[in-house]
Amino acid sequence: MNRTELGPKSKEVLSWMIISEVLRQSALDLDIAVLHPGGGQYDTLSLVTYEGNSILHVNRNGVNALANDTLVEDIFDTAAKSPAAAAAAIIRAIGESKEKLFTANKRNRIEVAVKIANFLAFNLRTSAHCEWAWMDSPYGVGPSPELSKFKIPEAWKKQKGLFAETTWESGVYLLMMGEKPYAAVNMITGEFVDSEGLRRPVLAKGFEEDGLARSHIGFMLVVEDANGLLIMGEEAHIADARKKRMSYAEEYYSLPEQSPIYEFECDQDEAILNWIMAERNLLAPGEDIRDYLS
Repeated sequence: MNRTELGPKSKEVLSWMIISEVLRQSALDLDIAVLHPGGGQYDTLSLVTYEGNSILHVNRNGVNALANDTLVEDIFDTAAKSPAAAAAAIIRAIGESKEKLFTANKRNRIEVAVKIANFLAFNLRTSAHCEWAWMDSPYGVGPSPELSKFKIPEAWKKQKGLFAETTWESGVYLLMMGEKPYAAVNMITGEFVDSEGLRRPVLAKGFEEDGLARSHIGFMLVVEDANGLLIMGEEAHIADARKKRMSYAEEYYSLPEQSPIYEFECDQDEAILNWIMAERNLLAPGEDIRDYLS
C-alpha cells in the first residue's frame, strides 16, 4: 500500500489517539498542551512538565514527532495503522522504561484524551475541532477568546493552572462544531459541560483494556432497501460495524456505503483495512481481518 499524506483533521484525531496511548503505555505523568513552536511554523499536541519543558511534540503541520531531542519519523503513517505502535515508537525514543504508574488524575487525562479523539473521529466529516482554552502562540499567550461562548463552572475557576505562569484555563479544552460551542472539558476532573455549564452525557469513552480506555475508530454505515430508500444511516465503531452490517444482510437490503470516517486518500478497501489494522487487537484469536472486507 502506498504511503499517503493525511489531511489536517485526520492528524488532529490521530494526535489525540497517540497522546492517550503514550500516557497509557508509560510511566509519564505529564499534562497536554497545544503549542506553536518555531514562530508558529508548527502546530503540536504536546506533553509538557509543569515548568513548561516539552517532552513530546506531535507536529500536526508535518508528518513527524519530536520525543525529547529524537525525531520519530512518519508518526501519522504509523498511527493510521496502529496508534499503539506509534506511541511505542515515541516511548522508545524518549527512553522511558519505568514501571507504569497511573494516578487518579492521569487516568482522567487518558480517558479525556480518548473521548476527545472519539468526538473528533465520529465528527471528522463536519467542522468539529478541539481548542485549548489557554492560547500559547506567536499571536499571544493567555485565555482563549472562545471561552466566552461557555458558562464555566465556578469550581473549575478555582483550580490551579497546569503549567507555571498559567491560570485555570490551561486545564480546559473546548470542543467546537465550527464556531458553535459543543462542550468544555476539564482535564483534571474529567468532566464535560455544555455551553450552559451543564454536564453533558458521557461522550464515547472507548473500549477498555487493562481497565484503561482506548480510542474508537468510526465507520459510516448506509443501508438502503431494494427501491433505494434509506433504511439506516449511522456511525458505528469498528467492533460493531460488521455486526450491524450482517444484521442488514437480508436480500432486500443493500449496503451501498461502509466508509471509514477518515480522510485517507486511497480506495475504500485499503482505507477500511487501515482502520482495522489500527484496532487489530479487537479481533478474536484466529480471525482474519480481511473478513471485515467481505
